[in-house]
This record gives sequence, C-alpha cells and structure tokens, in this order.
Amino acid sequence: MIQELVDTKTTPSQGRPRSGRRARPTQRFGKRALLLALAVVYLVTPFIVQDYFLFLLSYSAVIALAGMGVVLLVGRAGNVWIAQPFFMGLGAYLAVALADRFETNFVVIALGAIALTAVVGAATGWLAVRLGGLELAIVSFGVVIIGDYLARQLSPLTGGSAGTATSSVEIAFGPINFERLGSFSAEQGLFWATWAAAAASCVLSTFLIRRAPGRTWVALRDNERAAEAIGVDVRREKIGVFALASAFGGLSGALLAGLREYVAPEDFSFTMVTLLMAVVIVGGVTRLAGAVVGALIVPGLEFVVSTFSDSPALDWLIKSTAEDSGFFTAGSFNLLVFGALILTVLLVEPKGLMGSAARAIDSMKKTAGHQSVRDEGTST
Repeated sequence: MIQELVDTKTTPSQGRPRSGRRARPTQRFGKRALLLALAVVYLVTPFIVQDYFLFLLSYSAVIALAGMGVVLLVGRAGNVWIAQPFFMGLGAYLAVALADRFETNFVVIALGAIALTAVVGAATGWLAVRLGGLELAIVSFGVVIIGDYLARQLSPLTGGSAGTATSSVEIAFGPINFERLGSFSAEQGLFWATWAAAAASCVLSTFLIRRAPGRTWVALRDNERAAEAIGVDVRREKIGVFALASAFGGLSGALLAGLREYVAPEDFSFTMVTLLMAVVIVGGVTRLAGAVVGALIVPGLEFVVSTFSDSPALDWLIKSTAEDSGFFTAGSFNLLVFGALILTVLLVEPKGLMGSAARAIDSMKKTAGHQSVRDEGTST
C-alpha cells in the first residue's frame, strides 16, 4: 500500500521534469527556426518585391524604430508621452544640416542624431520626474507644438513650411553606400539598411528589457513610490529611458531623411503622433514586436487610401482637389482611419495583436503540456 502511494506521487513528478526537458529544446528550436525564417525573408524580399513596395517597407522599418521608443517609454515605463515625432524631426533636420555642410558619412550623421536627441530627451526626462500622468501628457503635446513652430520659423536650417531637400543625405556605412549597392536598386539597398537598423535596435531593447533596466521600468510603471522605497533611483531611471527612447526617434528621423527626397514640418506633426499611436496600439503597446507588426499594418492602410483615393469606391468620399465632390482629403481621411483603428483595437483587444497572439500561444503550450503529462501518466 505504501509503495503504491509512493509510486503514485513520484510518477507525475518524474514525468514533469522529463516533459520540461523536452520542452526547452523544442522552444529553443522554435526560436532559432523563427530567427532563420526572418533572416531568409530579410535577404530574399528585395528580389521578389517591386521597388515601390520595397520603399513602403523601408518606411515601415523607420516607423517601427520610432515605435520601439514609444513602447519603451509608454508601454514599459508607463509614461504618457506623445512627443516622439519631435525627436524624429530633430534627427531629420540635423542629418540634413550635417550632410549639407560637412558632407560626412551617414554613420557620423546617425551618431550625431542619436547624441543630440538623447541629450534633449534626457532634459524632457527631468520634466517627467517633476510631472506625471495628465500633466506630462500636456507637456508632450506642447513639445510637438513647439517643434512644429520652430521647424516653420527657422527657415535657414529647416526650409520653413515648404520643407528642405534631403538629397545630400545618403545612407552609407563606411564604404558601403546602400543607395548605390552595385547592380541593386536604391530601394533594395535601403530596405536592407533600414531593417538592419530596426533589427539592431530591437535586439538592444530586448537585451535591456530582459535585464535590470527593463525590470526597473516595469516597477516604475506599476508603482513608482514602491519602486523608490526599495531603492530605485527614480530620477536616473526616468531620465535614462527618456534618453533611450528619444535616441530611437532621432535615429529614425535621420533614416527618414535618407529615405525621402525632402522633409517638411507636416512629417513630424500630429499626423505622425496619430500614426505612431495607432502603430503601437494595434501591434501591442507593451511589446517590441508589436511596434514592428503595427508598422507593417498601419502605413499599409495609409498607402491603400492614398493609392485608391481616385477609384470609384472612394472617389465619392475622398477629394483629390478642392473642386472635387468628396468629403475628406486623403490626409484627413487617414486620420479618421487611424482614430477608428485605435478605438476598435482598444475596445476589442486592448493588448493589441501581439498580446492576442501571445495569449493564444500560451494557451496552446498549456494544452500541449497537459496532454504530455496525461500521456506519460497513461504510459507508466
């Protein structure tokens, strides 16, 4: 009788470690297979996709990079901050100024954009130490307005309301110019360059999230006073995450300057604020992968609206000129679509598409684990 009880108690406990040991190699294999698949997609896509769509995908990479900064600042650290377009504009205009005056390599331009925006971001982080919640959101609103005003008034540096040409900004790393990459087109080279920058930023962010900085950010988000009580330097951590997120915005702005033929204040106005908010909310505001998924979906919708605005399906709704009979311009209709998308996702799936996917994967893992335990119990 005693032996039967011992066997009954030890059999499941013996089975669980065995299933756990089998699960870990399976998970590692799955992650490696996913990384390999992403690498293949990264290398092969420029050969099977037309240049026009490659440009759209490169733009999505730039937006994903800026969105990662929003994820770190809003989703992970819990700061209500919408001023990321200000830092994108700062990085873009600095890139143009450096390229025009010094004809320097893009590596120097990118480092300059990162350094400047990180310093300015640290200053705004100091404001976040003193403010919070709605007050901080209002301040970020004001930062966007100030940025738009300065971009329009500082004409010698920014070109004013008309914008400035960015032909002098070429995305090149040392001797490798991605816009003149041998027999490849400029769109092919820019796709590889922009997504390489987005991937590197994602790896860096993932490394920080899984280590002490990431755990500290979550502690600040959940309960700032409790985090301070256990020894967290709230001032330092807030300034640090603001500097990092702003640097992501500056780098994305520099890449945007290299991607486009010109930049204007409208590129970094509240339209970009709405776009970035839609990107991170649709993908999942707490997940870096959410910024990538959202950046692939939301600009794609913007592209569809712009492309088919003259079609019979949308011609009655969207007007291309002031004399047309439509109700909205393409830009205002895009804002309407972004707003509707944000509201829909928040009502249906507040954690975004990646949150829903993570929940489905966890459910599948639990089901598979229970089934494995039952099978082992039956076999023994």
